[in-house]
Amino acid sequence: MEIDFIVSIDIGSARTRVLIAEIAESGGAKIVGVADRPSGGVEKGRITDEEKASKVLSRCIIEAERMAGVNVEGACLSFSSAGIRSFSSQGVLNLDMGRQISDREIQHVTKNAEKIPLPSDRYVLHMLEQGFNVDENKNIKDPFGLEASRLEKNIHVVTAVKSEAESLERIIKRNNIEIIDMIFSPFAAADSVLKEYDKMEGAFVIDIGGETTTYVLYHGGVVRSSGVIPVGGFNISNDLAIGLGIPIEKAEEIKSENFDKSLLSSESDRSDKFEILTGGDSITVGMDEIAGIVGPRCEELFSLVKKDVELDPCFKKIKGNTLLTGGGSKLKGIESVAGKVFGFRVLRGYIPDITGLSELVTDQSWIVSLGLLQRGSEILEENYEEKRSRRNYFNLVIDSLKKVGNPFYKEEV
Repeated sequence: MEIDFIVSIDIGSARTRVLIAEIAESGGAKIVGVADRPSGGVEKGRITDEEKASKVLSRCIIEAERMAGVNVEGACLSFSSAGIRSFSSQGVLNLDMGRQISDREIQHVTKNAEKIPLPSDRYVLHMLEQGFNVDENKNIKDPFGLEASRLEKNIHVVTAVKSEAESLERIIKRNNIEIIDMIFSPFAAADSVLKEYDKMEGAFVIDIGGETTTYVLYHGGVVRSSGVIPVGGFNISNDLAIGLGIPIEKAEEIKSENFDKSLLSSESDRSDKFEILTGGDSITVGMDEIAGIVGPRCEELFSLVKKDVELDPCFKKIKGNTLLTGGGSKLKGIESVAGKVFGFRVLRGYIPDITGLSELVTDQSWIVSLGLLQRGSEILEENYEEKRSRRNYFNLVIDSLKKVGNPFYKEEV
């Protein structure tokens, strides 16, 4: 049985993570290598110091390789810089009245949609099909053979700052790794936690990282909107540090050590107190004081996301899951704050079923990495199908040669 390995690399503002999974041709992924370290040289999702970022990545790769007993050659990686910009583009073609749409018209309108005048400093990360409009009929998946006087093609475009994408590519290549695919973080998160029916009904995924929050909105099975907000979990910690007059490290401790308590809502016991040691001194703060700082910051974060996404009419059509992922979503009660801002139920994302070293991949901060593995698995499956097609074709050719070249060959009855 043929076995391949797929690798995911997620370089965030807070953490750098590498996962290695074993994939058999028969299907199924098994985690065999895991590495997780604090990031270096990364701010707002972009590489600011290639030397530092590369060193951290190198250590993660070595740790994951030793654990898995394999050498990493290629990987799927995430991208979540605050410089990312997403928008929709449309190609239009007017036809003679009652004319049937052929492949030629489809190709022409697709090229029109993809002709996007971009500044020289921008890089196209994704071009995703959203569907066709045929006269007054919208969101048609395949317009071939339909009669129309007007054909439109809609695509969703995600662009990045070219220098930021090139910087990420350089540190990957410095570690002798081939880039299999580069994916906008919320797309990877969504692939990990959403089913196809969620994407059809309308679903919304928000990935809260250290210094950025990214999102993607699905409807009709395709991406309708996506974006990035330059606010993340670090901003909550910073507000706590300033509001309580404590070092940022202590604020991070309050968050990380109390994920099982609600720092945000009335669910918490307001009589709870925290004793914080700073420089030999100690201060005591109440849960209500912490909630009074954390709550407004979370409300602001979701309000910024809502302001960005509610321009899309599909936002009001969400019927599937709305999920929070990323390290920032581990705060207990944060889904209640999001639900209050958006006006509908919001849930925290879940870790999908995985085998292998599952005990090392335990919370929402790993969801993007797992989504990257899924993308790698899909690419492998495409390769397997191509190999099978080639084998089938080869066997047909050999069969034909047998029939032609062997006078004693007889078909089995």
